[in-house]
Amino acid sequence: MDSFNNMFALFSVIIGIYALYSAFTGKGAAYKNDYPASVKEGAHKLLRMFLWIFGPILLAQGACDYFGYSLLSLILIGVVVALIVVYLVIFYKRYGKALKQDKTKL
Repeated sequence: MDSFNNMFALFSVIIGIYALYSAFTGKGAAYKNDYPASVKEGAHKLLRMFLWIFGPILLAQGACDYFGYSLLSLILIGVVVALIVVYLVIFYKRYGKALKQDKTKL
């Protein structure tokens, strides 16, 4: 069980590093999407802001999990999940209508 926890912690750290890389460079898999031109720039700015917050929290969660701070790790997992939900709500409030209109044109 301990090796699974260490693997999960390492996975969290890797994702956190990748999120910070994507936030810093503005490149990565998260930016490869087929949004309409009217949405793309704003959506990428929102994503970049989200990644600047998400990356360090996930890095901290992975470190806490690895070093055995279970309670803090669980709290940070809750923060990560809440952050993802907030991002999705903001994204769909801002761009949901434009994305629906773009799909009806097909």
